[in-house]
Amino acid sequence: TVMVTSLLNAYGKCGAVHTARALFDTMISKNIISWNAMIALYVQDDHGKESIQLFNDLQCQSIMPNKVTFIEIFSACCTLQKGKLLHTHFIHSGFVIDDVVASSIISMYGKCGSAMDAQEVFRQLHNHTTNSWNALIASYVQVGDKECVFGILERMKDDGRNPDSVTLISILNACSQGGLVEKGKIYYDSMCKDYKMDPSFQHQGCMIDLFGRAGQLEKAVGMYLEPNLVFSNTLLSACRTWGNLNLGKHVFTYATHLNQ
Repeated sequence: TVMVTSLLNAYGKCGAVHTARALFDTMISKNIISWNAMIALYVQDDHGKESIQLFNDLQCQSIMPNKVTFIEIFSACCTLQKGKLLHTHFIHSGFVIDDVVASSIISMYGKCGSAMDAQEVFRQLHNHTTNSWNALIASYVQVGDKECVFGILERMKDDGRNPDSVTLISILNACSQGGLVEKGKIYYDSMCKDYKMDPSFQHQGCMIDLFGRAGQLEKAVGMYLEPNLVFSNTLLSACRTWGNLNLGKHVFTYATHLNQ
């Protein structure tokens, strides 16, 4: 079982989720580790329906899901009704909601569009870690409530928790959604000056999106420090929105070369 589970993980890293499932189905003896591995592969490959179906299949067996199972399935859930059922199921299974689980549940509710449920789970925590703060902030970004996002960030700092790189991705996304260019620039600059963080690929992408949505295409191109297809697609979308055909042609040509 250990060897087969290792093979499942290997197939997953190669993106061969269907091959992994075929191997999983041939296993005569499956333990919770192998079930979790297959569910995780589906989640990582954005096969949410398949992961939830596999979770349902697991419950028909004599094997009990553990915390890892629930954490994976929380991240796959995208409907509020199913999310509430999973949350209730977890509690009735007798597990304790620790920081990792709580952050997963908060993120799930945010993805399902219920920031209020996310806030309630957060409120019930005795200790708020950076992870749980990040999950709550991301939940409000998800529902587009930027005022709450910035308010929660201030509460997080008042609680003695400095934002990390994950926090800043959410904050920059909120600025992008709200067209808050100057505010986004301030937060981006503060990463290096105040928090001693080097901007990552994701942060650069957020800034390209921020400038692109605001029609500041030259500044978006200026953030194009590590060219890749994701950045190119973001810029192409902005060029189309703002009717900059000349720049769009250059970006498209460059993206074509990247894809070769």
